[in-house]
Amino acid sequence: MAHYTYWYDHPPGGWIQLAVLLRPLQLIWGSNAFPVETAGRGMMTLVAIVSAALIYKVARNLGLPKSVSLVAPLVWALCPLTINLGRQIFLDNISMVWLLACFALVTGKPKLQYHVAAGAAFGVAVLSKETAAVALPAALAALWTFSWTRTRAFSFVGFLGTGAFLITGWVLYAAIKNELLPGAGHVSLWDAIVWQLHGRGGAGFLFTDGTGANVLLKGWLGQDPYLVIVGMLLSFVGLFFRRLRGIALVPVMYLVVALRGGYIPGMYIITPLPFFALAIVYLAWKLWHVASLRARAIRWTARGVIAGLITASVLAVGPSWAAVSVSAVTENQNAPYEEALAYVDAHLPRDTTVLTDDDTWNDLVKMGWSADGWSGPIWHFKLDRDPVARAKNLPGGWQDVDYILLGRPMETFVGTEILSQKNAPLAYAALSHSEVVKAWGPAGRQVRLLKVNPNMKPVDPEWMRLHPDQAPTASITP
Repeated sequence: MAHYTYWYDHPPGGWIQLAVLLRPLQLIWGSNAFPVETAGRGMMTLVAIVSAALIYKVARNLGLPKSVSLVAPLVWALCPLTINLGRQIFLDNISMVWLLACFALVTGKPKLQYHVAAGAAFGVAVLSKETAAVALPAALAALWTFSWTRTRAFSFVGFLGTGAFLITGWVLYAAIKNELLPGAGHVSLWDAIVWQLHGRGGAGFLFTDGTGANVLLKGWLGQDPYLVIVGMLLSFVGLFFRRLRGIALVPVMYLVVALRGGYIPGMYIITPLPFFALAIVYLAWKLWHVASLRARAIRWTARGVIAGLITASVLAVGPSWAAVSVSAVTENQNAPYEEALAYVDAHLPRDTTVLTDDDTWNDLVKMGWSADGWSGPIWHFKLDRDPVARAKNLPGGWQDVDYILLGRPMETFVGTEILSQKNAPLAYAALSHSEVVKAWGPAGRQVRLLKVNPNMKPVDPEWMRLHPDQAPTASITP
């Protein structure tokens, strides 16, 4: 069910939704003028529109006036992190819209059918991206708050039962295929879950300088420190407000999981963003509402102070958001990658063996390279993790690789356990015995074409990434 055949990895719900929607969207726009990648952007546009509507609905359910409720999706939509990550075809974006639907149903009218539907939405969210399960305590807290006392037990049974029914369908699928538990000669869902939770390399402590998690945090704060920091702080404050407690608990739970020191993906911040916006807008309105209940003189003074703080915040945040957002929607960050593909297309014969990532593999196949996985582009994971096929197609192992096209999807693993000498010795050896043919893009974000030279003195791949000007160089063999 994954895009490769070796194990289960993510559950299939997000990919199924992509499969269902991409083709109609591509047909609507016209397959000749707009490729499937553009249809994917269109799908993310629909996801963003529905997400904004659901944020508004949750805000209304919390008791905010219509005009104030409109501010919450606006804050979320204008955040540079939303603009940058929300338009990308991530499973997290698909999962987030279902999670928002769950909270919109839970915080609505306290009817059993709504709570059953909320459980179904939560189940689809988890099947779209398993990290949505982190929000379960928050969803249950909101359900406790907004359900009727006399029928609360029925609401919990309906919510949990429906959600579990959908999620266990994935477990049942694995069980029917005899791939639920580990065993000889087959993959297992259990192994995949254990690896996701404990097996993959940890990102380190979030607030320790230099760790992978800290690098991610700095990257998020570099784009928008305001919504992330203020939203996180006010989420803790929101735990003391009964109606907001379930919403505020979502970012708190995501923070708690991040503090474990386990693996954190770059898109992890996507889901907390709308809940940050809801917490900020709700508490700002609550402060205004409390001020409005005071004596007249105090009321106007308090309102003036609050209005001044809100105005100052907008003036402070606005220019920063505008600058980052304009850069996000105008800068072509794929230009180095496109230039690298054009160069490879023009200079490398189609029978050249090129080690690369699974994204680039698709593009090279579209350009006319072999799709058999071995006689042209090779996904770098296969070199170490498919020994039977490797022995058949590359008897010399990494020494049979001619070039490495090292883009960002692959380079992010350099220096981590995934592409380490221990866990990926062949791919690591190929990188260590490679010379730079050409590089595109600024330092730190380069796409590099490397030529494998088994006879050279090995060089640490991480050192080459950090010192591109001092890396050994080579030219393409005629």
